[in-house]
Amino acid sequence: MKFRHFITALADRIGRHQIPVENHATEIRYFLGHDGVHHDFITGLVRTIYCENHCGHLDAAIDPQLTMKTIAGAREDIIKARDTDICQFRFVDALCHEARELLLLALKNEERASLSPGQLSRSEA
Repeated sequence: MKFRHFITALADRIGRHQIPVENHATEIRYFLGHDGVHHDFITGLVRTIYCENHCGHLDAAIDPQLTMKTIAGAREDIIKARDTDICQFRFVDALCHEARELLLLALKNEERASLSPGQLSRSEA
């Protein structure tokens, strides 16, 4: 899965008011708008995902497992923070759920793409 595709799909599932993606951006610094509900958190998380995956551009491939680990770490930080409100808890839980769904689907699709036609069962073909 590509970084841009992942973040855009996540924004579509959670809401562009939460993750305000700028579709035509060519650099990470312009990729998110400034009007997200949890702007500082999501900007930091998106940039961390980008850096942890060693993305050199927005259309770079990401590692689903590394990406989920990064998101889980951010969730843990939110849970441990003393000033986290209920909206942040709900947002990070929704983010984790949707990210997991997207990344599992990406892993499944990558696995299928790596199989030869003879390895696919009749139901999968």
